[in-house]
Amino acid sequence: KERNIRSIIFAKERIIASTVDGILVGWDRRELNKKYEILWREKDPIRSIAVNHSDGTLVAGNDKGQVLIWKKGDLTAVPDTITDLGKIYDISFNPKTNAIGIATEYNGVLILDSQGQNVAPFDFDKQKIYSLAFSNDGKHLAAGCSDGRILLWDLNNPDRLPERLNAHESGINALKFSPENETLASAGADGVINLWAISSLSTEPRRLVGHNTYVWDIEFSPDGNFILSSGSDNSIRRWQINADQMSDKLCSEIKRDLTSDEWERYVGTDVDFIKVCKD
Repeated sequence: KERNIRSIIFAKERIIASTVDGILVGWDRRELNKKYEILWREKDPIRSIAVNHSDGTLVAGNDKGQVLIWKKGDLTAVPDTITDLGKIYDISFNPKTNAIGIATEYNGVLILDSQGQNVAPFDFDKQKIYSLAFSNDGKHLAAGCSDGRILLWDLNNPDRLPERLNAHESGINALKFSPENETLASAGADGVINLWAISSLSTEPRRLVGHNTYVWDIEFSPDGNFILSSGSDNSIRRWQINADQMSDKLCSEIKRDLTSDEWERYVGTDVDFIKVCKD
């Protein structure tokens, strides 16, 4: 049966995804050719899942306004539940403080500390926020707005106004930082994935185009070499983003170097043009 995947994460030995029919499914990362396993099910669509890599805690947010929390990622246990939050759009862990950022339909953005207190000090421009992401070093928080903009805060200076990026033509469904915090990926209802260089936010992003409708979620591989994306076209796609590996694949396929125009189109302007194919 085809399932509309809403969110996808890497969690230890598994890739775990959530679906619009309220199911968590998983694949063994060593055997991706095998059919998924149903790990947990409920009735309400699960729009977002996130994992705390320090202790394995898994959280999921559903359309019923609940955040479900499985300590140590034990999906056989009854989850702890936070209720009455309004439809949950996205969830992200701050890896430095273990706070949970939650974007909700009616309650705006909540950032809950370990005691469940809301400690969000940010001004979200009265925008509806569809997506949130903390960087892996805990230095940045990114929020994706319904109008296609990204707000990016320096958490070491939370009183400073955020960077504002005009990112997509419509709402931003997902944001993720690369493992080394060098890249911010954004995915939109316009079907596009953008890769932003954190050190040069004024530079045009690399664009990944392939889904023919909404991109619901994105996730970097732990080594940062590729991205997984899930779309409303019921597909999960794998995008190679490591420049060296991309070059090797291109050379084997087209038997020549890219032109400078092709390099900018397919690799990006943030990676200097080089000739990589052997004569």
